[in-house]
Amino acid sequence: MSASGGSKGKKRPKSYYVQAAKKFREAKFTLGVDMKGFLLTCNNREKECVREGYNLLNEYADKIYGPEKVSNEEDSGSDEEDIDKALQNEVESLKKTAPSERRFQAVKSGANNCIFIRTTIDDPVYLVHSILKDANESKKLKARFILRMLPVDGTCRASMDDIKGLAKKVLESVLGEENPGFSFCIVIKIRNNNQVSSKVLIPALAELIMSMNCKNSIDLGDPEVVVIVEVVRTICCMSAVRDYFKFKKFNLHGVVAQKEIDSRLGESGCAGLQLLATTVRKQSLLS
Repeated sequence: MSASGGSKGKKRPKSYYVQAAKKFREAKFTLGVDMKGFLLTCNNREKECVREGYNLLNEYADKIYGPEKVSNEEDSGSDEEDIDKALQNEVESLKKTAPSERRFQAVKSGANNCIFIRTTIDDPVYLVHSILKDANESKKLKARFILRMLPVDGTCRASMDDIKGLAKKVLESVLGEENPGFSFCIVIKIRNNNQVSSKVLIPALAELIMSMNCKNSIDLGDPEVVVIVEVVRTICCMSAVRDYFKFKKFNLHGVVAQKEIDSRLGESGCAGLQLLATTVRKQSLLS
C-alpha cells in the first residue's frame, strides 16, 4: 500500500471530533454578527450579573409581551413528588428548545465584566427604556450587580464598511429621511480591539447620519438621540436611544441614586447631598 493510500484511509482520533463538537457548541454561545440583545456591565460578579439580567429582563418582558411560552402539559400537585415532576418537565422542555429560540440567552462577549444577553424580541431599546423609566420613577434598585444595561439593535464585524452598513440598517427608523430630524451625538466604547479608532469612527458615522437626513444636527450637550457604539473584540454592537443622559448613561445605580439626591435636596437642602453625589460618580466610573 502506498504512503498516500495509507494516509487517506487513516481515521482521525476521537479527540479531533471532541474538539470540533466543542467549537461548534461554543460558537452558538459566543457574541457574533446579526444579533440583538443587551450589554450588561458589572464589577467582577459576572455570574450574579447574568442571573439578575435574566430576572429583570424576564420580569419586564412578561409585562410587555406576556409570559414566554413553555410547554407544560401536566398540572403540578401539592405534594413533593408532583413538584419534582413539574420541575423535571420544565427542565426537559427547556432542553428541547433551541438556544436561538429562547427569549433571552447569555453568550460570551470576550471581555471581562461585560455580559451579552441575546434576545429574540424585536425592540430591545424599548424594553431597556421601560426598565430605566420605572427605576427613575420608583427609586427602587432591582439590580445589585448590574451597573449599566445597554440595548443592542444589531451587531456586525468591527470593520469600517460593516459598521457603516449596520448604521444604515439600525439608525434608519430613528434618524432616516422619513423623520423630522433630531439632534444627536455618538458614544463609543472599544474593548479588546486595537484595530478600530473612535477618532476615525465618530466622524465617519456623523457624516453618514447627516447624509441620511439633512435635518439631523450634532449636539454634544443635550442630544435628543444618542447613538451607542460598543466594540467588543471583533464585533460591533449598535443602537439609538433617547434619554441617555437623563438616565445616567443607562446606569441603574446612577438613576436610583440621582432620584434619592433630588428627594433629599428637596427635604433638607444640602444634607447628605455630597455623599450621594460621590456615590453616583463612583458608579459612573465603574461602568
